[in-house]
Amino acid sequence: MASQHRRAAEVGAAVLEAGGDAIDAAVATSFALGVVEPWMSGVAAGGCMVLWRAKEQKAHVVDYGMRAPRALDPADYPLAGEGKAMDLFAWPLVKDDRNVQGAAAVAVPGVVAGMALAHERFGRVPWRELVAPAAALAAEGMRADWYSGLLIASAARGLAADPDAAAMFLEDGRWPILGTWTALTEKRLDQRRLAATLESIARDGPKALYGGDVGTAMAKDVRDKGGCLSLADFSAYRAHFAEPLEVAYRGGRVFADQRGPDGDRTAAEPAVSAQDGAAKLRGDRPVEAEPARRLERLIVGRAETRDNSSGSQRFPRRIRMSVRGRQPAGRVQGIAEGRRGNDKALRDRKTGLKKPRQSGSLPAGDRRVAGSPARKREGRRRHVKPFLAPLINGSLSVAYTSA
Repeated sequence: MASQHRRAAEVGAAVLEAGGDAIDAAVATSFALGVVEPWMSGVAAGGCMVLWRAKEQKAHVVDYGMRAPRALDPADYPLAGEGKAMDLFAWPLVKDDRNVQGAAAVAVPGVVAGMALAHERFGRVPWRELVAPAAALAAEGMRADWYSGLLIASAARGLAADPDAAAMFLEDGRWPILGTWTALTEKRLDQRRLAATLESIARDGPKALYGGDVGTAMAKDVRDKGGCLSLADFSAYRAHFAEPLEVAYRGGRVFADQRGPDGDRTAAEPAVSAQDGAAKLRGDRPVEAEPARRLERLIVGRAETRDNSSGSQRFPRRIRMSVRGRQPAGRVQGIAEGRRGNDKALRDRKTGLKKPRQSGSLPAGDRRVAGSPARKREGRRRHVKPFLAPLINGSLSVAYTSA
């Protein structure tokens, strides 16, 4: 079972071990993940599920995307005129970020309906047993650590604007709740209200949200804070099965949702088709190189933008990328531009060889002795740090130096 958080993955693995279907495990993991990683999931989220049933040899798509409230008026979201929203989808910038911040940005959520629909068709474990572990995690409270502190701090301004969000994620309504530096004490979020919500959903099923007490409370809260979500919006919501998009690719098939999370037709088909066509034109040139070249242009462009900006921010002045197709997954290399002996340094790192660091020497990873002729000729340079993971069936290597 794979998940962004270990405890959520353990919930799904326990369902599988108890004889549940893969969909049972996915449902349980989804609810648990909304507790331990509330910044990317939860009962107020939406999305889609693409799944493959081996016995049927058939792909299915469950569409549970968000829906706009009926009372929403597009005139209430005027464009700012320029720029992009600092959000996952980079939509055109709306005045005061009304489409991404605050109650006016809340749409009808679909996760609970989507999980229920998938469970109804494919599940074997009772619904209540799949939601109960998430409720237990919420009653316990998510343990704060350095990562949660980083995520909460990055959204602290928006969280502070809402009293309920501030009470859960911020101390004194202002400071992010951070994990401690020792193992002797710990801090946890107060998620007891979320636990009560999940217990209602476990007991009453999706109707608790779509027309029940949970939906009533959520709609009232949103409207009290300036949004337009209503109980009628919840009651009218339906998740549904959709015909998957199927794209032939290099002797296999790729399945995707027909529509993306923002309602537009997914880019999977043109992206895969374009990549396959480019591979045929290149002949024996590895297809894995093409996305790396697009990524190279993106990174170099951002490097130039950051490098030309004002302030004390340091960023690589020179970026060099190397793509080696058909190398084992998991291999990441750093290649220094104009640095002799770097390949040997990388080999030493891979084999685990350690050499003592002398006073005033280079950072760990550069094995030459400080003060050597080679060191003096090259001057001061930063240590090379690879920072991009390899592509599928290929290795993407990135290296940088500071002038």
